[in-house]
Amino acid sequence: MLSETRPVKVGKWTEPALRVLRERYLMRQGGEVVETPEEMCWRVALTIASGEARYGRSEAAVREVAAAFYDIMIEGDFLPNSPTLMNAGRRLGQCFACFVLPVADAIVDAKDEGIFDAIRAAAQHADEGTAPMSDAGADEDYRRHLAKVLTGRAVLAAVG
Repeated sequence: MLSETRPVKVGKWTEPALRVLRERYLMRQGGEVVETPEEMCWRVALTIASGEARYGRSEAAVREVAAAFYDIMIEGDFLPNSPTLMNAGRRLGQCFACFVLPVADAIVDAKDEGIFDAIRAAAQHADEGTAPMSDAGADEDYRRHLAKVLTGRAVLAAVG
């Protein structure tokens, strides 16, 4: 689906914005930028919209959502966070900037999980450019709320 032709609308990028996009967000191959800002926006829009297919939306409906998302990015009304701009539609696909990690209240618990498992997970997320946070101080109501948020349709759709 990423090879589909993007909408014709182009952005009105300032020179500083273009410099930041080239330096940080546009795809590269062999050190050379191989993507325009519009192609980046279309890559992101299609990736985000592809989550709609998981809920029975047709390919035409997915493309309609992608086109709407593309428009708000091109118009400068909204740009998603850095991990989404850099990773949507690419190998890593990581679209989140932060993760809340459960931290067991023991070196090792009955499932052979413990503090060091959280440290390992934090290191893996940090290696992917995300910021892990601990839920050690969270009460049970907050943890239940967080579980609902993290498994909600909006998050699932955002990651495809």
